[in-house]
Amino acid sequence: MLPTILLLCFIIVLLLAAFFYSKYRMKKALREVIKIFRVKKALDKDSAKTREELGLVPPSLLTRMMSQRDYKPYALQLMLGAGIIQTTPDDKYYLSETTLASSKLNEFVK
Repeated sequence: MLPTILLLCFIIVLLLAAFFYSKYRMKKALREVIKIFRVKKALDKDSAKTREELGLVPPSLLTRMMSQRDYKPYALQLMLGAGIIQTTPDDKYYLSETTLASSKLNEFVK
């Protein structure tokens, strides 16, 4: 009975650790993506940049297999959905500081 309870507790701890680790990595990726946009000065329609110029191209299959998961593409998709990252008709991206300031994601970026 005791080994079963210990195993169950161990599994629960592992699941909680995995959840909080992925949450931590996503917060870090959000900060990194915002920093990339600010450093590259992609802050309005006139200064918008492509994914390649920003370095936010999803890694290849081989790269993904050989390294840790890169959360930046997921963070970019999340911010696109929230309207923090805007697109231009020619498929360039820029950071909307006003939308970021009024977004719930702003508290995660600090």
